[in-house]
Amino acid sequence: MWQMEVHHSGLNLTKIVRGHTEYEVEKKAEALYQQWEERWQKKLAIEERKTNKENMKAAAEAWTIEAENEIENLEHLLHNALRLNYSFK
Repeated sequence: MWQMEVHHSGLNLTKIVRGHTEYEVEKKAEALYQQWEERWQKKLAIEERKTNKENMKAAAEAWTIEAENEIENLEHLLHNALRLNYSFK
């Protein structure tokens, strides 16, 4: 009876794979590791999308604040110009 310990550090998973031949154990271990690696890649992709979404939200909030400040500045400019009776030609 052959056996091999398979470990995936990203998922922090470990399993002992057993089989009747060394070849069988190696193939089982490769298949298991491949399944775990696919799960890991999906998890990384989800985290990356989440991070990107959070970054875009923060950027949008900053742009909104900047736009609101610009609008306020323009309103003050217009108000002051009208109050002082400037004429625009």
